[in-house]
Amino acid sequence: MPFYDLRCPKCGKEYNISATIAEKTEKRIPCPDCGSFELETVFKGSPAYIKSREGGACPNRHICGSGAAMDEAAEFTKEELDEAHRALLSTLRKCEKMDAGRLGASQRTLLERRIAALKVALALIEKESGRLA
Repeated sequence: MPFYDLRCPKCGKEYNISATIAEKTEKRIPCPDCGSFELETVFKGSPAYIKSREGGACPNRHICGSGAAMDEAAEFTKEELDEAHRALLSTLRKCEKMDAGRLGASQRTLLERRIAALKVALALIEKESGRLA
C-alpha cells in the first residue's frame, strides 16, 4: 500500500499514513487524533541533488545535511554488500525463469532491461566486495 502525507484541517495535524488508493479517494481514512474523514493531501518537495559543474558538495546541504560530493562513493561493509548481492542474485534468477514468450513486446523489453541492470549491479558489487576482501 502507498503512503500518503495527509493533514487534518479540523485539528491541523499532519500524518504519513499507509492506505489503499480506494481508501484515500473515497475519504475512508480517519484522522488518528480527531477522527475526521476530511484529510487533505500535503505536497512536499523531494530533495533533488544535482552535481555542480565544479563537482562540489551538495548545494542544498544546509537543508538535507549532506556535505558529501556527489561523485564520492558510499561506504558499505562487506556484510552489507554480500546481503545486497544475495538479494539481487535471487531477483535475477526469478527474472530469468520468467517465460518471456508469454509477455507482450513492451513487457519483454522491460524484463530484458531489468535483467541487464541486475547483472550490472551484481558485477559492481562483486568488484567492490573483491576490493574489500
